[in-house]
Amino acid sequence: MNFKKSLSLLTILVISSAACSTTPQTDARPKKHHQAKVTKVTADDQLKGSEADIEVTRRIRSRLTDDSQLSVSAQNITIVTLANKITLKGEVRDQEEKNRVITHASRMKGSRAINSQLTYTE
Repeated sequence: MNFKKSLSLLTILVISSAACSTTPQTDARPKKHHQAKVTKVTADDQLKGSEADIEVTRRIRSRLTDDSQLSVSAQNITIVTLANKITLKGEVRDQEEKNRVITHASRMKGSRAINSQLTYTE
């Protein structure tokens, strides 16, 4: 067999192999992943906050864990308060739960900006 025929046969085998190795999709609709613009805030950043910032985070956490309508993942989101800015980060069940978590955070006394980085998948 000459070189050109060998190369053609090899190319066909590679293409056929790649086509056969794809996994079938069980759901025809692609899932939408809802996520806000993400900034680099981690739970460790809370250590840079004041005592008042830490208290705000503690009170929000308490409100979330006391809310029996929230999923466990929503109750365990990352909450970071720094200089009157509250960042909420993690996965929630849906838009309704996301709104509920944001409502708990926004009910804190004083004017604080809320940066929601909460995500959910439809």
